[in-house]
Amino acid sequence: MKKISSAVLFTVLTVFMFSGSVTADEGREQKIITIQVDGLSCPFCAYGLEKKLLDIEGVEKLNIDVNSGKVELVLKENVVIDPAVIREKVDEAGFTPRDILLPDKTDDK
Repeated sequence: MKKISSAVLFTVLTVFMFSGSVTADEGREQKIITIQVDGLSCPFCAYGLEKKLLDIEGVEKLNIDVNSGKVELVLKENVVIDPAVIREKVDEAGFTPRDILLPDKTDDK
């Protein structure tokens, strides 16, 4: 069995993480919360954050851009999430939450 180099593994993991897109189901408008997170440096960091954020009831899926620190939470239909819950989960994952842009508001700092 051949060994896979760490660079190849990193590339595959990065492509896998960012291959999903945030699209609306037919006839359904999705609500997205955007979070700016400080401290993300690699796909493994993003995975730890992903696990914490997916624990929030009402989060359907998410997209994390490690380079920009931008996280998009796609909410299930008719769900409202308190920004304090998001901040708590980001803190628990070991990162610093900055701006949280809610679907129906411009900013929550």
